[in-house]
Amino acid sequence: MITGSESLGTAVASAGEVNGDGLFDILAADEFYNDDAGMVYLYLGSTDSDGDGLFGSGDCDDADPAIGAPTTALFPDADGDTYGDPASSAFVCDDTAGYVSDDTDCDDTSASIHPGASELCDAADADEDCDGATDDDDPDAVGQTAAFLDDHGDGFGGTTAGLYCDLPSGWVATSTDCDDSNASVNPDADEVCNGLDDDCDTVVDTDAIDQPTWYADADGDGYTDPDLYVVQCDVPDGYAAASIEPDCDDTDGSATPALSTRRTTASTRTATAPTRHPPTAARTPTPPPPTVVATAATGATRARLARAGTRAQAAAAGPRGALRLASRCC
Repeated sequence: MITGSESLGTAVASAGEVNGDGLFDILAADEFYNDDAGMVYLYLGSTDSDGDGLFGSGDCDDADPAIGAPTTALFPDADGDTYGDPASSAFVCDDTAGYVSDDTDCDDTSASIHPGASELCDAADADEDCDGATDDDDPDAVGQTAAFLDDHGDGFGGTTAGLYCDLPSGWVATSTDCDDSNASVNPDADEVCNGLDDDCDTVVDTDAIDQPTWYADADGDGYTDPDLYVVQCDVPDGYAAASIEPDCDDTDGSATPALSTRRTTASTRTATAPTRHPPTAARTPTPPPPTVVATAATGATRARLARAGTRAQAAAAGPRGALRLASRCC
């Protein structure tokens, strides 16, 4: 600090030769700088080779008298990307290192951020191209990925697509939902019998988890064959839900457990009805069952005759015989 009798421009002998160029260097004092605290400036000694009256950094070209002091403000380029910091400027010569005429750098601490740079999708949402927009707000952003609208929030997107750096709310990275209007339809859903492709595998109902079992009823008598069945959603022709009693002959609609039950009941009533005889009449002995002669008869005739003989035998045997006949079904 210089205070007292020294004044601006006064050489101070103690400055000596500071930079070793052989020229005497000057300390200039400003006693009124900063509320009379004063300030000292160091001016390195220089020559005026072109005789234009300018010395050192005050002459932008000391070999050309036509080029004198700097007249244009330049901007510091701290990151070396050739784009200057608009927040600071200085009147320096055009070839001064670290200064440029451009003042459009929005971040002079990063050489990758400047006008003309690629806007990148990044977690920091940096404005790489200095256009005032970042990431998804910048239509020039690169590195975006496809996203799909998940209209009902089941975690699977439909066909509405867009490109984004960051997934917006209600959007997902997959487009595997085959019906984005139905929350119960998606690749993770269970296929059920409803005529829809619930699990989006392009197959409808055939792999449903609730498929019922249908049993054959070829003769359409309402009684089913327990040994012949299919498992599927829709009932096929010639099939029905399982009947309480199985059909013993699914090729003959007239042969059913219901008919056997009626016959059994009738036979039981007949067999158990008391035979009334006149008081003085002798009981007539029960005739033996008819002899079936079917040597030359056809197979169907033999079967009818056999059934007739069997029924006659059962009737002769009483209620137990009738029940045994009924238990044979049909």
